[in-house]
Amino acid sequence: MKSMKLPSAACFFFILLGVLLYLIQLWFQVWSHEIFSKIMVTDIAVFIIVYAFSFFIKEDKATDKINNDKNGLD
Repeated sequence: MKSMKLPSAACFFFILLGVLLYLIQLWFQVWSHEIFSKIMVTDIAVFIIVYAFSFFIKEDKATDKINNDKNGLD
């Protein structure tokens, strides 16, 4: 489970980053709508990639644990 801490922290970071960017845009309108949309889509895409990566790591470890168990899938 220790290996899952980094991907979980990264996912949490990208959620917080998206919220922070949204609030900055809401209050200060730092970027044009087009640039802000690109930034948010990039943040969401990176979040999805990290989340999928962490899911595959978790599933691979669970599969290995089942396959290495002496009783198998009884």
